[in-house]
Amino acid sequence: MKRVITISFAHIVLLSALLAFGCSEPEPEVKSVRFVAGYKAQANLPLVAVYAAQEMGYFAEQGLEVDIQHSIGDSMNLLMGGEAHFVSADAGYTLKLKSDPGLPIVAIALFGQRGQQSFISLSDSGISEPDDWEGKTFGYKGTIPPEYLAIVNSAQVDRSRIEEVRVGYDPRVLTEGQVDLLAVFKSNEPNIVRGLGFDVVAFDAADYGMQTMGLTYVTREDFAEENPETATRFLKATMKGMEYAFANTEEALDMVLKYAEGEDRE
Repeated sequence: MKRVITISFAHIVLLSALLAFGCSEPEPEVKSVRFVAGYKAQANLPLVAVYAAQEMGYFAEQGLEVDIQHSIGDSMNLLMGGEAHFVSADAGYTLKLKSDPGLPIVAIALFGQRGQQSFISLSDSGISEPDDWEGKTFGYKGTIPPEYLAIVNSAQVDRSRIEEVRVGYDPRVLTEGQVDLLAVFKSNEPNIVRGLGFDVVAFDAADYGMQTMGLTYVTREDFAEENPETATRFLKATMKGMEYAFANTEEALDMVLKYAEGEDRE
């Protein structure tokens, strides 16, 4: 986990729409909100910022009581169903949902200028280039990632010769031979597979000419419009939490492990 905090996501970009939020008229204070992480507890920066904001009292300073939850693959449904006010998500995935099926969502912060989506195969599989994907089985989590399509297009891979299957969120489908190529989150899943005793080959869309983005905080458009001050306060607290994590890495890791019980500190 330590490596993720110290070298990943060196830049933070706040969307210009939030400037308008901060300049709006005062609203009735919304004290209780729910944040749902898009995956299990881990040391990626959007989650670390939330953990630090909670543990250091930065949310409380902003008048927010934040219920932190984790969901594997269901955070957007919870957001759209009104059971979450803010979620974390991959920026590329967020843009895809915004355009098709046209979900009324808005990203209020962008962490990093390089995406978290990657694709891995086992080193002994004989897959070393995208051309080798042909005739193989590709496993994806919920929807086919746009980064995968970008690599297929850029490398002129015959997609019709790839079997594409939805496999969920357990990376052991790769080590158990159920798939030959797997969509993963770079921040942790390659290391999980390596921890099981397997070397991997990784494919990143940025290496094939695709402009990628990092991770985001996402909320519903109506919530952002009706509660701009709440969104601003959430960001102020999490940005302060992020600064704390950069300056206090070991303490931040302690906070992560409070939420990620049983995980390896390294």
